Amino acid sequence: MSEQTKPDWKALLPILRETILENRLFMTDDEQQVALFIFQRTRMYGKAWERIPLRHFTGGVWSQGGGNSCSRLRMKRNTVIAALKSLHGKGFVERRDHATKAHEYRLCEPAEIIDHDVLSYIRTKQPKLMDAIILELRRNQRSLPPVFAKILEEHEPRKTKPAGVSGDTIDVSAKVPQPASGEIQPTNRRIRILKRKTPNFPPSGKRGRGLPIIPLKKAAESFRRQRLEQALVEARRWQARRRRHRASRLDLPEVQRRWEEAMQTHWPNGVIKLPKGAFRLFKLFVQSRGLPPEDLPELVEWIVSNWRRHRSKVFSFSGNPYGPSAPDLYFAVKRLPHLYRAFLHDRAALSSPMVPNTIAPHPPIRPLPVNHKEAEAARKRLGLPKWDEAPAA
Repeated sequence: MSEQTKPDWKALLPILRETILENRLFMTDDEQQVALFIFQRTRMYGKAWERIPLRHFTGGVWSQGGGNSCSRLRMKRNTVIAALKSLHGKGFVERRDHATKAHEYRLCEPAEIIDHDVLSYIRTKQPKLMDAIILELRRNQRSLPPVFAKILEEHEPRKTKPAGVSGDTIDVSAKVPQPASGEIQPTNRRIRILKRKTPNFPPSGKRGRGLPIIPLKKAAESFRRQRLEQALVEARRWQARRRRHRASRLDLPEVQRRWEEAMQTHWPNGVIKLPKGAFRLFKLFVQSRGLPPEDLPELVEWIVSNWRRHRSKVFSFSGNPYGPSAPDLYFAVKRLPHLYRAFLHDRAALSSPMVPNTIAPHPPIRPLPVNHKEAEAARKRLGLPKWDEAPAA
């Protein structure tokens, strides 16, 4: 593979993870293999579209110069065609048809996948896959989040019929009053409901035959399937949000590096190399409390540099120093919420300078114009000396 065709894994991993791996629950085994084959033929070679004949899926891609470029799929032609049709119907793969040449395929971006299209196709075209999804959820029922437990509630509604009575029978013995002794005992036989011999259509008028009446049981089943699909959509979106949150997880090596640099700067005599378990505990605590990962490198540096102040202001309620004399990560993890609250307060105080005076300044004071002739006449009239002459004795 040349330098121009080397895969950019930084751009490929989100597509591989969010389009194929995160949607394995909504794919069959055949669809997963076909999707990976298309990914290998397109994105791995830096191409969005690729013309892939059907024989490449079933026979592999070989050349005299490069050998085996892509191994074949161990499945029949009809299975490959069915998997391609399903992937296209769900919106995972885009296809360009051609009358005489092979079709072109492209693996869709994660933002192009529509949840309703995926689940509507499964509900209408792949009922066995829907049963497999429900079976997997039922096997892991004790470990399901509430949003996934709701799917089982929608799939298995509460039964209102009495046990042992089928839907087309009525047990009349419970509704008949019990006779006195010696009388004829009521039968316990179930009377079957009479079925209509005429089709379930309204009477036809002059304009022709009317629309069919949908039975109540069929309408209820359709409504239940729609609610199940909506529950699956909500669960899928919840899972995507959780994965996006984990994708923005903290850079643990960067946090460790900032801690060690701050210790060497502010505590050169008390530098102790912490074990890996300390930062692992720090990571678990941060994820459980939901602290923003982007603030943590700056937070640990702030903790180390202001440790003496934390002993009196954060760790102690009385103002007396409390806690280890040197920065201790295990001790800081236990009081991380209080430290983070103080960190936000200090950062807000530093980032917002003093509010300047909004009153407009006064214009500069200018001396009034002086009329020297009038001033001299007034001086003589009042008998005042000139300013540069001494007054008369």
